[in-house]
Amino acid sequence: DSNKSILEPAIQYVNEHLCDGDFSLKTACNKSNISRSYFNRLFKEQFGVTPVQYINKQKIEKAKFLLSCESNTLEEIAYLCGFSDVKYFHTVFKSVTKTTAKKYQQKKK
Repeated sequence: DSNKSILEPAIQYVNEHLCDGDFSLKTACNKSNISRSYFNRLFKEQFGVTPVQYINKQKIEKAKFLLSCESNTLEEIAYLCGFSDVKYFHTVFKSVTKTTAKKYQQKKK
């Protein structure tokens, strides 16, 4: 599928760098030489979710792993997962998991 091959460099960048502090979807789009709106449309067609939904889910999967096996603070985990705003981390975590990060961490310990 030609759309899949167009997206491939961008997807690879997203998967390798989504937790980097300087990650940007603009850079991902540049990797595939496509506009942000075209990238969003192709991505949603292929994966059934928007790039932001996908990225947030991946970040929260990493956070869940870190919450269950490390003794870092919630703030440290938020930053390790690429969130520059701890409040936003808490909002996204709860929307993805239906529980708070603190409750998740307590349940896993």
